[in-house]
Amino acid sequence: MIVMFFVFIFITFFFSSFTISLKLQTINRAIIYMPKEVFEMAIPVVNIDESEWLYFDKSRLDENIANYLEEKLTVVMPDYTYTLYYYNQEDESICVNDKCNAVEVTINGHYAFNFLYTRSIKYEIHRGSQYGQ
Repeated sequence: MIVMFFVFIFITFFFSSFTISLKLQTINRAIIYMPKEVFEMAIPVVNIDESEWLYFDKSRLDENIANYLEEKLTVVMPDYTYTLYYYNQEDESICVNDKCNAVEVTINGHYAFNFLYTRSIKYEIHRGSQYGQ
């Protein structure tokens, strides 16, 4: 009888470990492989001079990220929060104007029991080789 009890505890432990690791894998996949289109759609390109740097439209980017995370994370992590930190690429200081070309996305939340998940990912707009940079 004691052996059956330990077998039951053992099976329960492995099943819950499998479930937790599957949730964590799903969360990581959703955040690490966040499509770059989420960010590209927040870059206004209409009526931009070639001398002007591209930048993120803050309200559109916030809306795009909120929609994406709601679609991907609500099932596995219903109580998540995210923050956007806009910064200058040159010195990583805070960007206070409306034309920021770098953003750091931080996602926090609990995904199982008391396991806390925190991940930060940076996205920057670079001009690339056609501009000689």
